Amino acid sequence: MPYPCQNACPRLMNDADFDMRVLSMKDRIFRLAASMLGSRAEAEDATQDILEKLWRQRAELERYGNVEAFVYTSARNGCIDRIRSRNLRLVKTEDIAYESPRTTDISRDIELRDTKAVLKRIIAGLPEKQQLAIHLRDVEEMEFAEIARITGMDEANVRVALSRARKTVRDELVKTMNYGVERSPANNTGIWTKTR
Repeated sequence: MPYPCQNACPRLMNDADFDMRVLSMKDRIFRLAASMLGSRAEAEDATQDILEKLWRQRAELERYGNVEAFVYTSARNGCIDRIRSRNLRLVKTEDIAYESPRTTDISRDIELRDTKAVLKRIIAGLPEKQQLAIHLRDVEEMEFAEIARITGMDEANVRVALSRARKTVRDELVKTMNYGVERSPANNTGIWTKTR
């Protein structure tokens, strides 16, 4: 005779299952936390807290068809809780290790560093859902359906948010990079000239 709880009680994840399905996402959780919290130290603490909370909730993890989406949602909610409780300034930038190509051109390295700083500033100014959409799609390379599950938006809204975010980033980057340079109105040839 089966135990009364055998079919009704959820099965706890064992160590190997948890390592394979949740702990393997540690770096992605950290990147998401870093992008939301804006601090490496805060992101490390948040990642540890999130993983600990997921370990305690491992019985619930089995109830979800998509554990990855549940983990991302838990991570996002944990970061939002930290922001609210500590009154942190919401900064959706990330400290993803960017390895610039090794060149002897120092000015090129400086330009790349400046461009990265400008992109971080622009992305930090986006609305929260657009920041999250651009992070999950362009950094984590997730599919639209997965992003929709994590953010609670439908796929069409994810696409709209991502499109608007990319357009804003592109427009602001062009505006910033072309500061002091304008199109010549005289010939409308598209030749750019410096303004005084």
